[in-house]
Amino acid sequence: ADAVRKALEANLDLAIEVLNPEMDAAALAAAGEKFLPEFALSTNYIDQEIPSSWGVEGPTVKTKRDYYQLGLTQRTPLGTEIDLALSTQKTDTTRSFTTVNPAFDSIFQLSLRQPLLRDFGLRANRYESIKAGRRLDMSEAALKATLLQTIYGVEQAYWNLYYARESLSVLEMSLAQSR
Repeated sequence: ADAVRKALEANLDLAIEVLNPEMDAAALAAAGEKFLPEFALSTNYIDQEIPSSWGVEGPTVKTKRDYYQLGLTQRTPLGTEIDLALSTQKTDTTRSFTTVNPAFDSIFQLSLRQPLLRDFGLRANRYESIKAGRRLDMSEAALKATLLQTIYGVEQAYWNLYYARESLSVLEMSLAQSR
């Protein structure tokens, strides 16, 4: 048992094989992340001062706009992309004859996109996840095979050494008896 433990600690091939399942598990997690919802938040601010083309407004017209957009995107295993977006805009201006100042506009948008030819169906969209899962299984099997091969080699070397020692002791006893 001590020889097996020492062999497992000192084996570089085994140290490399231990890393492969970890890397393949990370690849599997990354492949599944494309089905996680994406959240987006953006904002924009515009402050304009443009010359007036109409004398009643004064020499310049000042306009301030604040834009805010909140979005959520979800991809399903069938390939459908669902987008929800809420956009809000606030406009404040010095333009004459503006009926509502400041003005607020909001838009709620829902869109669905379903590919009909490319990337359609469960198999096409889960291909990377399936491939990463099989790679993980293969790397775990390779690690197990390397472990078993190392243990078998150590046990075989141990019993060969035991046989050689016993054989030597038998030969020494035979030599002593023949003398």
